[in-house]
Amino acid sequence: PQLPRPKRIRVPTRRELASYGIKLPSQRAAEEKAREAQRNQYDSGDQYNDDEIDAMQQDELARQFAQTQQQRYGEQYQHDVPVNAEDADAAAEAELARQFAQTQQQRYSGEQPAGANPFSLDDFEFSPMKALLDDGPHEPLFTPIVEPVQQPQQPVAPQQQYQQPQQPVAPQQQYQQPQYQQPQQQVAPQPQYQQPQQPVAPQPQYQQPQQPVAPQQQYQQPQQPVAPQQQDTLLHPLLMRNGDSRPLHKPTTPLPSLDLLTPPPSEVEPVDTFALEQMARLVEARLADFRIKADVVNYSPGPVITRFELNLAPGVKAARISNLSRDLARSLSTVAVRVVEVIPGKPYVGLELPNKKRQTVYLREVLDNAKFRDNPSPLTVVLGKDIAGEPVVADLAKMPHLLVAGTTGSGKSVGVNAMILSMLYKAQPEDVRFIMIDPKMLELSVYEGIPHLLTEVVTDMKDAANALRWCVNEMERRYKLMSALGVRNLAGYNEKIAEADRMMRPIPDPYWKPGDSMDAQHPVLKKEPYIVVLVDEFADLMMTVGKKVEELIARLAQKARAAGIHLVLATQRPSVDVITGLIKANIPTRIAFTVSSKIDSRTIL
Repeated sequence: PQLPRPKRIRVPTRRELASYGIKLPSQRAAEEKAREAQRNQYDSGDQYNDDEIDAMQQDELARQFAQTQQQRYGEQYQHDVPVNAEDADAAAEAELARQFAQTQQQRYSGEQPAGANPFSLDDFEFSPMKALLDDGPHEPLFTPIVEPVQQPQQPVAPQQQYQQPQQPVAPQQQYQQPQYQQPQQQVAPQPQYQQPQQPVAPQPQYQQPQQPVAPQQQYQQPQQPVAPQQQDTLLHPLLMRNGDSRPLHKPTTPLPSLDLLTPPPSEVEPVDTFALEQMARLVEARLADFRIKADVVNYSPGPVITRFELNLAPGVKAARISNLSRDLARSLSTVAVRVVEVIPGKPYVGLELPNKKRQTVYLREVLDNAKFRDNPSPLTVVLGKDIAGEPVVADLAKMPHLLVAGTTGSGKSVGVNAMILSMLYKAQPEDVRFIMIDPKMLELSVYEGIPHLLTEVVTDMKDAANALRWCVNEMERRYKLMSALGVRNLAGYNEKIAEADRMMRPIPDPYWKPGDSMDAQHPVLKKEPYIVVLVDEFADLMMTVGKKVEELIARLAQKARAAGIHLVLATQRPSVDVITGLIKANIPTRIAFTVSSKIDSRTIL
């Protein structure tokens, strides 16, 4: 069968498609070309190549820089700044010509001798901007009258100008110099008027162009920008304290990290048990020489000394060993021997011998200890390690005041610094505040700027008396508030304040009067921090201020414990003239470092 023929399809014409709003691709391309041509007509018809665009950009940058410099330095600034070496030479020659013409005009004041031809800027056309855009070779701009004198001397100037772009501030200073030099050249025309009166012949006139020695000084003077830098560098960054201009770095964590401290070495020298056993047998033999029967039952090596525990035979008194301490030190070939007659909790007598090698106790390993971390008191201080190598941790609130004494170089300041750092690692600024008095201006000045300080580190002793007087007034105020709340110490006071805050009922100040302060509303009681007063060299404070400070210290030592104010006094020898009996009786805790004699040690303790 014959298949049916398909229907013929009539292709619509372009006019019919246009009546329906349909455009062919060729029509769309033609319209796009027409739009592009119209857009090109509106744009600037000139097409620039890359070199011309770069030249235009450089021209625009030079114009903006000249405009900025003119706004900064006024009309005296020249708009055309030399960019390359040829422009720099041309600018220098133009400046020399202008100054020489001005000098000649001032000297002869219109009375030009015959044959004189002073220079002026109208004699030649000069523009560094034209030279910048012109790639052709440049010709010398001056007549040969001045050139033989100036040309050998001018190559010094470009060298100095090439050294200056290394300093970003140098271009500003380079244009400041001529502003201040030109009035100086105008101040001294009087001796210049005397010179033309003597020579009438034109020879001195041609000898005077030797005065470009003065422009040499002008171009050598840009070396003087070293002087402002020296004035700026008088404030060396290492000489600036935190209070001057160095910004304080705010802490990012509530308490400092232990990573700031030096970690102890991982490899620790092991204890030589064989040497200790030999020393134990030697101690038994030396005691037997003195007819004392004793057995070494145990020994505990520490970082500095080793303690041997002696089990005495029945009927042997411990006082006999105490009397033989020097003889034992001589027979054992050691520096000293210390006899501990009573060891708490043990029926033995202790014999302490110094080690041959002292171990260094690192602050980090003492702070990174459960004994320090688990102590709830914010006034926890670490003192080092004991004989057994265990960390020694104390509470300053239970002391309640501390006296540290020892000769120069014995480690008083190191011990005080360890106490301060342990409190900084334990307490935040709202818990503990410090007042540091440092007559030596060296030991405690490193803590300048920490947030725990109530005031700056006091180095003037007159200010120290004012600080202690403020402490006494603060103590009286706290006693009034604690009596009003019915508590016995500062910890109970802070608990009452915290309880009132939890109940959303803050306690108003019972002793406030409207005229006492500028507060419009009734102030409420807030949490009071502990205050630790540290005096690094108490003897110097007593000698400088004397009786005033003695009364204030005595009052604080007697009463300030319950108010949360604690004293830490460091001195070399606490004799009666330095620390009176009243102060000493109220400071029960003493730390004695190395002293020269046992009399001084007894004076301390």
